[in-house]
Amino acid sequence: MSTITTVDLGVPAAGPRRGEHGWWPAWLGLRITFGGVLTLSVIVLVMLAALNSEANLLLLLCGISLGVVAVNVIAPVLAVRCVEVERTLPISVIAGRPFEAVYVIRNRRLWGPAWALTINESGLKGAGGRFGQGFVPRLRRREEQRVKVTGVCPRRGRVTLSRIAVSSRFPFGLFACEVRLTARDELIVYPSVGRLRKDPWRVDPRGSAAMLRRRKQEASADEFYGVREYRQGDNVRWIHWRRSAQTGQLVVREMATMQLAQLVVIVDPFNVSDGASTSRFRSRASARMDLVAERVISS
Repeated sequence: MSTITTVDLGVPAAGPRRGEHGWWPAWLGLRITFGGVLTLSVIVLVMLAALNSEANLLLLLCGISLGVVAVNVIAPVLAVRCVEVERTLPISVIAGRPFEAVYVIRNRRLWGPAWALTINESGLKGAGGRFGQGFVPRLRRREEQRVKVTGVCPRRGRVTLSRIAVSSRFPFGLFACEVRLTARDELIVYPSVGRLRKDPWRVDPRGSAAMLRRRKQEASADEFYGVREYRQGDNVRWIHWRRSAQTGQLVVREMATMQLAQLVVIVDPFNVSDGASTSRFRSRASARMDLVAERVISS
């Protein structure tokens, strides 16, 4: 669903007119639709029958039908000529997530409105993407409207947008006229954000007691703090017999609990320039991982 905000300009805006099309460029984008082909086929058959039977009423009906077709040829051309469109995109988007694109369409004609205008993207290059169509039912002279559409880019990379297509099938849809306005822009698409299936910081209650005992054992083996007097209930294996013989009373080893810290290393494998080779990226990544490991060991 398109969201439209109408603003009355009053006078033409200052500055260059980007994307304006005169009479002849608009005519070049004229094409017949499937409904137009069927209508012309029926008119030709009726005309042949009228000429064969010399029925004036059928000839009159054919003349009226040809007049309707002529109106449908001229009206779309008048609708899309002298139209200017500007595009506004976000700085960056994430692959697979919808984003919003804003089009500002202006009618620079001095007389008459433009009817049934459709706006879409033409000439996408790079990572590709899908953009919705914007629709403007009526655009008065010297008026601008803002149209919001939703787009989605399926994969990461750079998306190059070169042209904006504006078309109209007013009034009966027998003929359509399309003009393509040059509007170069680039959209950066970041990789999609994933979710961890298992929380690495969540402690399993069943394994917490065993982990605590293992930490105590590691601390008793590595972290010697000092000695103190023996107290009732102390483990006899912690008695420091040599120091006890020197002092004449029982002393035990006192251990300091070793605090085990968790280190999370996040590697971004997508931060590679277009010209960088895979071997260079691997060598740089390996050197950085060695540096991280060295700092972890030294700390």
